[in-house]
Amino acid sequence: MIEWIYRKSRHHFVTAMMLCTRLIGSIGGGFVVFYVLLSTHMPKEVQDRFVSNAIYLIIFAVSMTIPIALMHTRNLRKALHIAFDCIVPRELADRALKEAIRFPLRQNILEAIFVPSVTALPMCLDLNARFNLGWPFMLQIIITTYLAVGLVLFITFFGSERWMAIPIADLMKRGGGIDFDQMPRDSLKKRMVWCFGLIIMLTSVLVGALVHSKTVDLSQNPELHELFENTLGQIRQHATYVTIGSIIVGCAYSHWLAESITGRMKNLVNIMQAVQAGDLSVRA
Repeated sequence: MIEWIYRKSRHHFVTAMMLCTRLIGSIGGGFVVFYVLLSTHMPKEVQDRFVSNAIYLIIFAVSMTIPIALMHTRNLRKALHIAFDCIVPRELADRALKEAIRFPLRQNILEAIFVPSVTALPMCLDLNARFNLGWPFMLQIIITTYLAVGLVLFITFFGSERWMAIPIADLMKRGGGIDFDQMPRDSLKKRMVWCFGLIIMLTSVLVGALVHSKTVDLSQNPELHELFENTLGQIRQHATYVTIGSIIVGCAYSHWLAESITGRMKNLVNIMQAVQAGDLSVRA
């Protein structure tokens, strides 16, 4: 499918890739809206304003990531404009390959800065100016936004790597070369730790925040607050402890799991290198 899109879109391949992957970003934005509505008790007018703002801000943020991607893929798009049966000039092909290889990381960094700045910040400023909401509500929007953006960026990072593999292979066939010593080094272990850790942290924080928000809602009721004051305080305290503990355990588990997998792979690589060097006595 991706190869077919690559052949059809040519120099519009980056735009096609971004349009396809923006669906994930839209789902992430919808998740933020759903979770905030689920975990907070807002008056009807505040809820309506929040949803209407969220729709416009999500559309704006998702749309603006496309020109951001086009800004740092100029050479790649210029190289893809050349017919597929023609050799790309070596200098242009090399620059295009660098842009393609660095695109997933560079794009994710830019989006991690841009998206929360044009979504969570304006949302909080507008709601606070209109309704004078408290800081716990604003903090919940900001935390949820950053967690959702982080999860979406991890998904789109691997997705854009898969998409970029097609033009990278094609440009190498058409005259390009890669100087791997100048490329950013990557680590499978680091990727696995970040991925597992993020998923576990996201689950722990969202569950803990949901419990905390419900206890806050209960404490705002005068009758229930007097009746269950100590119990509500203990629930909030225990929810905080469970959240922090699960994050620590989850990060440790993700590190051990990644170490177990990458350790075996590293051992196989060492054996293959030894065999390549002529040592046939090694065993797996």
